[in-house]
Amino acid sequence: MTTDHNPHASGGISPVLRTRGFIFCRPVRIPERRLSVTMPHERTRAIIQTHDFLQQLEQDASVGEETRSMATQLLRHYPTRSEVLLQGMFEETLPVNLRISPFFSSTQASPSSSSRSSQSVWNRLCSGLAKILLSSLR
Repeated sequence: MTTDHNPHASGGISPVLRTRGFIFCRPVRIPERRLSVTMPHERTRAIIQTHDFLQQLEQDASVGEETRSMATQLLRHYPTRSEVLLQGMFEETLPVNLRISPFFSSTQASPSSSSRSSQSVWNRLCSGLAKILLSSLR
């Protein structure tokens, strides 16, 4: 049995034991990190703002051609504002028995900052669209 060190261990060096061809790593304590929870409307806003940033980068002549080309390639597969909002609308209107925590939101604003009347109109529209989409899946 020999002991060496695993340089790839997270949180520092972990002694590795080698016995008859088998490798056993001793557990390494990984420091705890506080998890920040991103709300669906924050994620939606970030995705939309990133799309806008990539578009600006693509058109900015002061950056190199390679950077502009990369922005163009990324935008080719990046969701548009309307696609992200439509996905959020679809996720928010799923029936309760199919619903999971939404990844996107149908708006970029936090839920408390939207007006109630526009929310009810939007919710009716979302419900109608969701019914159409779900009925086409059956």
